Amino acid sequence: MRWIAGLLVAFGTLLSAFWILVANSFMQTPAGYTCSPDPACGPTTTKLVLTNFWAAVFNPSTLPRFFHTVAACYVAGAFFLVGVAAWYLLRGHHLDIARLSLRLGIVVAFLGSGLMFVSGDIQTREVAAYQPLKFAAMEGVCHTGTNVGLALFGLAPSQDCSTLAQTIEIPDGLSLMMNLDPNSQIKGLDQQSDPSLLPPVAAPFYGFHTMVGIGALMLLLMALGALFLLRRSIETHRWWLKAAVLAVPLPLLAIEIGWMVAEVGRQPWIVYGLLRTSEGYSEAVPAAQILASIILFTVVYSLLFALWIFLLRRTIGEGPEPLGEAQDAGVTS
Repeated sequence: MRWIAGLLVAFGTLLSAFWILVANSFMQTPAGYTCSPDPACGPTTTKLVLTNFWAAVFNPSTLPRFFHTVAACYVAGAFFLVGVAAWYLLRGHHLDIARLSLRLGIVVAFLGSGLMFVSGDIQTREVAAYQPLKFAAMEGVCHTGTNVGLALFGLAPSQDCSTLAQTIEIPDGLSLMMNLDPNSQIKGLDQQSDPSLLPPVAAPFYGFHTMVGIGALMLLLMALGALFLLRRSIETHRWWLKAAVLAVPLPLLAIEIGWMVAEVGRQPWIVYGLLRTSEGYSEAVPAAQILASIILFTVVYSLLFALWIFLLRRTIGEGPEPLGEAQDAGVTS
């Protein structure tokens, strides 16, 4: 029953993730709609009317976003499993289940990290095609041109591009990666002449490169873990086990930063190209009520987080029930 319940929870979570990402993806790359006058709202007001349900659901960014997000979440779960198993091995506790969990976790984390990069590359290309200003901010490209280098790390350009990005880069790398041609053109922030329609530059630039850097570190760590598994020597590399414990928060951090890049890079739009953030506020809800709601949510979720940490620490400290006791309990019942 627990196994079936676990499968149902996993399946329900995937369905929930899909429809949440459909809604968010429509805000990023709207499709399957038309605009029409809305007499009830006034002569100058338009509204979106759904004309193709499936086009709206499977808009250009839905599937790339879904696969990338789900892969990242599975990697986060696998890193957690690996971290707990590594902690048990370091302390010499629950060795049988720790070894089994470590093998399973490393395989999922390694394969998932690779899939995360593949799906992330597909999503980045989708962003370049449908949200070129966000892409230009992520890569720190101010001026449209050819032979654009791939920035590895460095300083973001200023918001008005009066100061260009100061980075260490691979020459022609971005043009080559995006179009398989080092001489191809990459659109910059100068494609938009209205400064009010430019997204923030610094946050997407630093966030994107930090996310990619964390992902590369995760992939490297799990590649070493997979190598040590094949050599049957992973328990002798205590430095790797300690690193696996410390690496538990990395995928969660990368996920949060990735969402920041997606949402900050969408600005100044609520629905990209159609509804600006400045036009989307409610005149019926006072700012004080919104502030009170934010404070209340922050307090409640902080308490829940503290409770989760307490229960998680206690559960990990107690460890799994010994197999013999579990079998005896099953026979007795």
